[in-house]
Parts: sequence; C-alpha cells; structure tokens
Amino acid sequence: MPGAEASDRVGGSERARIVAAVIELAAERGYDETTIDLALARAGLDRTAFDRHFRGRYDCFLQIWREVNGDRLAATIRACESDENRPERLRAVAEEIARGLRGDPSRA
Repeated sequence: MPGAEASDRVGGSERARIVAAVIELAAERGYDETTIDLALARAGLDRTAFDRHFRGRYDCFLQIWREVNGDRLAATIRACESDENRPERLRAVAEEIARGLRGDPSRA
C-alpha cells in the first residue's frame, strides 16, 4: 500500500528529527532543562508529531537512551554473566563499561 509507505517515511523522519533535537539539547542543557517544547521547536514540529512517537518526556528520553546505549547494555550484561565468581563478574562489568566509554565518550 503506497500510502502506508509514505506515512512510515514521514513518521520515521519526524521521529528522527525529534530524537536528534533531544540529543542536541540534552548535550547543551542537560536533562532537567531539555523540554519537549524546546525539542519540537528545534525539530520544526508540533506536539501532535511528538505524541505520535512518544508517550511523554520520560518515555522519549528512555527510548533514546535505549537506542543509543542498547549495544553497550547488552555487552555489559554479557560481561556480568561471564563469570560465576562475583568479584570477577564485577570486574568484567567495570571493564566493559570503561571499554564502551573509551570507544564513544559522548555516551557518558
């Protein structure tokens, strides 16, 4: 159905614009001072567009965090499950977190 494909492209584009704006603003202002209104103004979208993709501010930040950090989280979980010995498990997790931050410090 051609209409559905066009709708998906527009929706994806809207969501990507919102995500980019939220990430930029959070980097500039921090979590507390990043509002949905500021993000929408930067993305050039309205609240209806936001509501199509997110249930609210917290949901938006959580989804973005998961998208940005999901691979690191999975690697950290694998490191945690890698050894039966608790101190060694904790060391493996700490090393995985440090490896991830060295690879992309902006994720901190």
